[in-house]
Amino acid sequence: MEHPLLELAQKRTVVFDGAMGTEIQRKSPPPEAFQGHANLNEILVLSKPELILDIHRSYLEAGADVIETNTFGANRVVLQEFGCEKMVAEINFEAGRLARKAADEYSSPARKRFVSGSIGPGTKLPSLGQISFQELYDAYFEQATALIKGGVDAIQVETCQDALQAKIAVIACLDAMKAEAKRVVLFCQMTFDTNQRMLLGTEPLAALVTLANIRGLDAFGMNCSTGPEAMYGILEELASASPLPLSVLPNAGLPENRDGSLIYPLDPATFAEHMVTFVRRYKVEFVGGCCGTTPAHISALVAGLADIQKEKRTFYFPPSASSLFIAVPFSQDPKPLIIGERTNATGSKKFSQCIGQNDIAGMLNVAKSQQEEGAHMLDVSLALTGRDEVQDARAFVAELRGVIELPLFYDSTEPRAIEEVLKAYPGRLVINSVNLEDGGKRLRQVSGLARRFGAGLVVTCIDESGMCMTAQRKVECAKRIFDILQKDFGFKPSDIFIDALTFSLGAGDPSLRTSAIETFEAIRRVKSDLPGVFTILGVSNCSYGLDQRLRRYLNSVFLHHALKAGLDAAILNAGKVVPLSEVPENIRNLCEDLIFNRGEDPLSALLEEWERTGKPLKEREEVADVVGVLSVEDELRRHILQGDKKGIEAHLRQALEKHDALSIVHEILLDAMKEVGDRFARGEMQLPFVLRSAEVMKACVSFLEPYMERKAQEVRGTIVLATVRGDVHDIRKNLVDILLSNNG
Repeated sequence: MEHPLLELAQKRTVVFDGAMGTEIQRKSPPPEAFQGHANLNEILVLSKPELILDIHRSYLEAGADVIETNTFGANRVVLQEFGCEKMVAEINFEAGRLARKAADEYSSPARKRFVSGSIGPGTKLPSLGQISFQELYDAYFEQATALIKGGVDAIQVETCQDALQAKIAVIACLDAMKAEAKRVVLFCQMTFDTNQRMLLGTEPLAALVTLANIRGLDAFGMNCSTGPEAMYGILEELASASPLPLSVLPNAGLPENRDGSLIYPLDPATFAEHMVTFVRRYKVEFVGGCCGTTPAHISALVAGLADIQKEKRTFYFPPSASSLFIAVPFSQDPKPLIIGERTNATGSKKFSQCIGQNDIAGMLNVAKSQQEEGAHMLDVSLALTGRDEVQDARAFVAELRGVIELPLFYDSTEPRAIEEVLKAYPGRLVINSVNLEDGGKRLRQVSGLARRFGAGLVVTCIDESGMCMTAQRKVECAKRIFDILQKDFGFKPSDIFIDALTFSLGAGDPSLRTSAIETFEAIRRVKSDLPGVFTILGVSNCSYGLDQRLRRYLNSVFLHHALKAGLDAAILNAGKVVPLSEVPENIRNLCEDLIFNRGEDPLSALLEEWERTGKPLKEREEVADVVGVLSVEDELRRHILQGDKKGIEAHLRQALEKHDALSIVHEILLDAMKEVGDRFARGEMQLPFVLRSAEVMKACVSFLEPYMERKAQEVRGTIVLATVRGDVHDIRKNLVDILLSNNG
């Protein structure tokens, strides 16, 4: 049975009260009321309970459905700064009891009033390393427990400035409910600046992905920081994506200093007008006020909502991972989702050496290189013989989370290390991986952790008999694990990646000759039989044992056919995969023979052809780089087509000896970019390579711009150019800008 507060929100918009702190200031309690703890408003529930009751009653009189307890800063972390850490339970319990008393006074059989326990962010941010997970968790658990005992109907984690702090608070509150055997409604509200980011740079969708995937959170929203006028852009994004009811409680505008006093300038009528627009336009389910709002603001809001009929909000919540900064959808267009593999102790010699030397800076540089080369996520594995993975995870993630935008795939077989990363990471990550090798013991342990923290999971097709080699066994194993995850842990299909396993085609093992065929067939069947799940492969495993250059070609051909079979995500080194169009036709054909086991000995045929044509090709490319065998025009085209910035300025200077700057742009560079677009359209070039080519084009234009002569001295008019921020078309927009500007 659903909680009455949530049932009410399905019938009409629910109204919260307004500010507590600024109302206390307006009532000017005497200094002695703070019992020697200046500005500790929360202690007034003990020393001046009638004052707090009067504020609650004023909001109920104004028509609020929900009043919030005077406990915003009543957790141990804050109270210990006042020497009052032993009063946490007393203050929160009494605050809940007072608000309960007021709400009951105004409740009737026809209309119930509700109490929400306010939990503020505290004064320390875990993503900055200012406080540990455990210390903050204990503080929130203690506060939530006391509020529940005090009789609240809901808990409101509010004014969150750090996504990790919000995640810890939500988990602690859910655990407190479980411990008290009482379910209350759980809200979590972020605070965004005027730049539409949280304090640490978190985008709205990233915060939503992090929190909404934790089972048990009932509503998501924002409060404080700005007035409603600055919230439209954020609400536009959240309303279209949030699977949870939305709550919005802004300030009465941005505070202003008037004659030495802090004033919130938004009057009740204007405030209510904005809030009613939020309800009409974005179908917001919970509204109210924060700093500077008064009973008059809430009264105006209630009046404005009187004639509004409840409308259901439609949304699409894309399955995604998130970091401290951004959200990344699992479904990429075009596919695949690229998970950079170089931050892996097993697959990267450089990364493993950095781990062994405690070189965190070096490890971060590897991560940054994967980000720069076009990966969407990072596959991080820290397991190294003789090392403490838990300690390494704690140290690395503490540094990684604040500097790398990409979300994590954490690759580990150690549950304690996985839990450490889940506690330290401010976003939603994916755990790689679980299987049935031990009969499911570890599967259940890791799945429980993933569910608690809202993480995704990779399922590898390994059962009690070992790695599944045939398509039939792969699919059977995937279905067994899928059923456990769904029925026993409540995972959605979109939380799950199925890894049908990639085996080396270059090792010469006769038992693996049909492995790619079996894997591709398993992918097709998984996509058909388990709709909604994602598929993933460690692509570069297919070429293990071959020459590095040949590996890049085989990886590219293998990836192409895996995508055709339905692959969604690929673990690979984004900087080492070449576009399919760059693979020589003879090598491509022989790679396909190897992949599909065509001919008597396809591996030998590929290796013989590689000795005959592949290595000489590599030598010719190296010579061309050194002595300029290619014409300068072809060199520039090569830079664009291959997304290669190395040596570009030298070739541009050489080209300027033969051509003017605008001719280089029009006749050489744009022609090469057109070919990039054509290859992309034909599916021969993936988006990360297109973006790399665009970055080279941008560098070329920037270098050439000073050499472009203006053809008109007078301004001939104004043209407004725009693209979506960060869109690939931005390079074209900037190019048009330069060309038009140079022509007046």
